[in-house]
Amino acid sequence: MFIIPCKYDGTLDGVLQRSPIRECIQSIVELHPNEKVVVVDSDSGDKSYFQDIQKYDNVTILDCRNNNRVCGAFYEAYKNFPDKETYILVHDSLIFKKSIQSFIDSEIECFSLMYFIEHFSNWSSQHDPYSWNILDNSNYERPMSGSVTGCFGPMFVAKNRIVGNMEKKGLFKNLTVSNKTECAMWEKIFGEVLRQEGYCPTKYNIEGDFKSKVNQVGSNGLEYFVKLRLGRA
Repeated sequence: MFIIPCKYDGTLDGVLQRSPIRECIQSIVELHPNEKVVVVDSDSGDKSYFQDIQKYDNVTILDCRNNNRVCGAFYEAYKNFPDKETYILVHDSLIFKKSIQSFIDSEIECFSLMYFIEHFSNWSSQHDPYSWNILDNSNYERPMSGSVTGCFGPMFVAKNRIVGNMEKKGLFKNLTVSNKTECAMWEKIFGEVLRQEGYCPTKYNIEGDFKSKVNQVGSNGLEYFVKLRLGRA
């Protein structure tokens, strides 16, 4: 099941930025016709896009006024559909070029779409307290020194058992995302969680290292997808 957070009418420097949700949905439906798609609306002021994507039989819209951005949409979809075999979290600004069905069907339980590594000497002094408070208030551990592997996006493919563990271990119990910075911290949170679940993004990924391919991400240089940079707040 694909999960897509959508803020249709975001702004950048006062200029309206429309989500390319239609193109995102079309690429998924064409390449993965048997997969359910759940769009979680992030309290969009303009919901006219609903009528365009409702024409697809396998697309469901959760008009739940999600204000917790990407990770909030992920959890809303899981709560509504807790029995799906596989969950694929992507952004509404991602357009698939090639099917990832082999990763969805794999016996491996989790793949990040991409990863990145960030080095640090002390987590608490170099990171916003938001990130380590989330981990400290769950049954996951935060790294104390060395490096942390981020799950770019965050976007990933995860089996039901992995997502169920996230909920059981309290990852979502303090879920509140107030701004873009906090949303970005979930790249590192999910990266660390997936590492502790046995699926470190450096090994289990689809498109490799984001930092080494940063110029390819939005320029059609990757094999499986194009990620548009909308710069939304």
